[in-house]
Amino acid sequence: MKYLDDFLETLEAIKRGPTELDLSVAPTLNPWRVIQSESELIIRLYGRVKNHPSIYDEYLTTSPLLAIDIEQGWARTKSRWYKIGPDWEDVKIEDRIKVARALNSAVTLLNEKAVAFYQENPEAEKEF
Repeated sequence: MKYLDDFLETLEAIKRGPTELDLSVAPTLNPWRVIQSESELIIRLYGRVKNHPSIYDEYLTTSPLLAIDIEQGWARTKSRWYKIGPDWEDVKIEDRIKVARALNSAVTLLNEKAVAFYQENPEAEKEF
């Protein structure tokens, strides 16, 4: 159940928040926006990236979003921490905070469903 253990470990790290070291090596997304395809429940970020360790395109779509804190300027995806810039769809900070809270509620619910699924179906250990 390595996948589930890794996922649970990531969720614990999200509760603690990123360390200074995490953010010092994190790529930056700015500008960025939230995306979700019609065919999946997964929420991702899309934006201009700088300093990504393995993607050299100017724009990227992240792995699934697991948490976001606009006020502190970070996001956590399945694969890594990101610093996120303030330039976000030309939306006022108050509205960005409301959207971030709603996003966190949605991804928290999806994370809980994923954990429950893999706990009930350990043979299905696959990546989402």
